[in-house]
Amino acid sequence: MRIRPAPLPSIGSSWFRIGLLCFACAVWTTTASAQATFAGAWQGTWNDRTTGQSGLMVLRIKSGGGVSGAVRNKSFAKDGPLEGTISRQGVLRGRYAYDEGGVLRTYTTVAELRRASGELNGVARFYYQGRVIGTASVNLVLSEDSAPAPAATPKPRVPIPPAPGEESSEKDKLKNN
Repeated sequence: MRIRPAPLPSIGSSWFRIGLLCFACAVWTTTASAQATFAGAWQGTWNDRTTGQSGLMVLRIKSGGGVSGAVRNKSFAKDGPLEGTISRQGVLRGRYAYDEGGVLRTYTTVAELRRASGELNGVARFYYQGRVIGTASVNLVLSEDSAPAPAATPKPRVPIPPAPGEESSEKDKLKNN
């Protein structure tokens, strides 16, 4: 006597559609919740022992995996905005730019991060034009406040004229926006 395997469900089968829906929901929930574990405002340091460079990193990670923030290279006194994404495995892929003598140079980074007890730690590789230019340890802590990203340029001081019929001192004429 020969035993035949049961036929596979067809795409039109109700059980197949229910199973596919459950699988899709499980994958979406796992992806969203894993990325949500990295969500928050993070700030801390990076240190590249091979090049002797170091700096600060400020990241805002959204629950969907979007990343914004800033990278500061203390060795060269450069600040630049950072934009990117983080995967559910903790791989951050981002771009940042520095103004170098009037020329905006764009760099990329790929960091493998792990979260443990309110900290993100890992290793970041920095790239310029596709070549690795540094490998740094990254140590970030979860910030309770909104930790503003370092400003690339200060706001200009704009003179504010007095209202008609008013006199003002020199001190009142210059105010920040």
